[in-house]
Amino acid sequence: MAVHARVQHPTLIPLIQVLDGDLGPILVYPWVDAAPLRRSMQMAAAPLPEVLRAIGDIVDVHRAIEAAGFVSIDLYDGNLLYSDQIWLIDVDEYQPQPFVLDGPRTLGSTRFMAPEEFQQGASLDSRTMVFQLARAIAILLDPPSGEVLDRCPSLSSIIAKATSADPVHRYQTVAAMAAVLGEALKHIADS
Repeated sequence: MAVHARVQHPTLIPLIQVLDGDLGPILVYPWVDAAPLRRSMQMAAAPLPEVLRAIGDIVDVHRAIEAAGFVSIDLYDGNLLYSDQIWLIDVDEYQPQPFVLDGPRTLGSTRFMAPEEFQQGASLDSRTMVFQLARAIAILLDPPSGEVLDRCPSLSSIIAKATSADPVHRYQTVAAMAAVLGEALKHIADS
């Protein structure tokens, strides 16, 4: 609820109601006629410009989330819905940053998790979100494996830097990664 109170973005599906449930709040979102990215065959078949637009949208919403002071926890292809555009949903686990991991690992798909998300006591921050976003970009470019960037090899160096095992070697903020990515996407669009 805290993320939705501070972030409004066309890619973030809005929270429309909060109900009191026996086990805590029940969050209600509008219906979106889309499938989770991991099950969407449309993205796999989408033309590259559409995929690049989706990448820009996902990074931009996370830039807004970062600016509001949060870090993504449990970001994976199940939170990304796609039909003719991409949406982000289920930001329930996102936390104010820096977030200190008090357990052995965070929630989430290991394919998207940064190394520090497996280190109790680690500080999770924008650099963690940069790693997760780069994994999402790889999945968007090459579903479902996310290992080979055949559709857009010019983004390989950005993804490689963003997914460095050591957070010090990554882009230090989503905004910094977004600036480099934006230039790369502009160059791709112009060529």
